Amino acid sequence: MLSYRDELATIEATFVELEQNIGLDLRHELLSVYFVTQDECLREIGHAIHQGQAAPIVVAAHKLKGAAAQLGAKQMSATCARLEQVARSGSLEGVEQDWQHLADLGVQLGDALRPASATNP
Repeated sequence: MLSYRDELATIEATFVELEQNIGLDLRHELLSVYFVTQDECLREIGHAIHQGQAAPIVVAAHKLKGAAAQLGAKQMSATCARLEQVARSGSLEGVEQDWQHLADLGVQLGDALRPASATNP
């Protein structure tokens, strides 16, 4: 499993590549949208786990998987894919551990990246 610093490096590489390809720094816009999605999806997954419902986990994990992939957050995206697959089978086995990993990683990413999204014009 990658560290959150590895995750930050892949996200930064995505921003650099994007800026090189289109000539714009979209960091603020992308992070603003991403963190709204991340927070919403993590809340929905946590609620569904506590309710014992697999279907909402599938939807929220899928949504967060795509948002994380677009940002370059490979670990977040891969964990969401695993969570989505398990929940799609109707099982909730191991989902709480994956959700906790996502939540912890989300906090770490937020601590590192939210100030950047809040201060860039």
